Amino acid sequence: MTPTKPLPYTEFLILLTLMISIVAMAIDMMLPALALMGNDLGVERLSHTQLIISFMFGGFALGQFVVGPLSDSFGRKPLILGGYILFLLGCLVSLRADTLEVMLVGRFLQGLGAAGPRVISMSLIRDLYADKAMARIMSFIMTLFFLISIGAPLMGQAVIMVASWRYIFGIFMALGALTCSWMMLRQPETHPVDKRLAFSLKTIWGGVKEVVTTREVMGNTLALGVVSGPFIAYLASSRQVFQDIYQVAELFPVYFGISATAIAAASLSNARLVKGFSLKSIAHAAFVLVAVVSAVFVPVFMAYQGVPPLPVFMAWLMLVFFGIGLIFGNLTTIAMQPVGHLAGIGAAVVGSLSTFMSLPLAYVIGQMITGSALPLPLSFALLGTVSLLILRRTNRR
Repeated sequence: MTPTKPLPYTEFLILLTLMISIVAMAIDMMLPALALMGNDLGVERLSHTQLIISFMFGGFALGQFVVGPLSDSFGRKPLILGGYILFLLGCLVSLRADTLEVMLVGRFLQGLGAAGPRVISMSLIRDLYADKAMARIMSFIMTLFFLISIGAPLMGQAVIMVASWRYIFGIFMALGALTCSWMMLRQPETHPVDKRLAFSLKTIWGGVKEVVTTREVMGNTLALGVVSGPFIAYLASSRQVFQDIYQVAELFPVYFGISATAIAAASLSNARLVKGFSLKSIAHAAFVLVAVVSAVFVPVFMAYQGVPPLPVFMAWLMLVFFGIGLIFGNLTTIAMQPVGHLAGIGAAVVGSLSTFMSLPLAYVIGQMITGSALPLPLSFALLGTVSLLILRRTNRR
């Protein structure tokens, strides 16, 4: 039976949050287990365990570019279902992995599959909402999303305290199957047949060409990709920072959760800010916050040879992450606004291009974090400034 009645607003928020959170859950729950996984898989250098995170992002970036355009031709729900199936397969591969190489194959498949529910959720929201209404619902969803991100490392830590890290992949499979079933049984299709694009490479290429030649889409996507580099570098190296640099491995989930509360608070605040300010002005102010605060803290970090007291590090992180929380939702909304008639292709280009841009930046920054946390504020200051300049140039008439 195909559902036709729209979901109640609250149920819609919760379901979309779970779908959007699939990538965050598959990353954040793994963070406390990276060291154990490295030992069991025979990884020689601890920094190489960051690849377990990076390969997930790589598959995610590629998957977005594929499923987004296809969803404009075949509808949203079939591609979401296919994505979940591929995600579950990747989890099974990782659960059975006994070498890093097999683990990375599984993680790439997880990212490839997770792109379905993650990116098409954005298309689904754009099908139903626009402009400030879309920004508000994105703010509420992102608030719930980051609350899940806060709890995910704690869940991962709890699992490895009582069982093998492999059970984490079992949890991913259970949550994926549950969310997929909920979506298929309750959420109506938002992209009806009469609005779908005829499937052909020429049609898809025409849509992609329209998206990438739209100044507002590409400018905001580039800005998002640049500032995402140091953010992903922090995610991939956060366990290493708290374990090796600050020697607080057991409290890592707590500190990680504290930092994520700043993003959740920013997303919740954004729902109110969009009532009185334009999305562009909020994003501009957020970039200024990220770049200026990081630049101010760089000499502070240098004064402590890259390892300031933990409260100082957390103060910087909280301020920067508040800015990041304002940036992510608003830039995505602004970028999607001109291409509502191509929501699938638009979401694919914005998501995949920004992720592809951020990965090499994140890898370089992450490899520099060896005994010093200085690369983090330094990269946020430099790349935050670059993103701000891109944004200002994009908005210049």
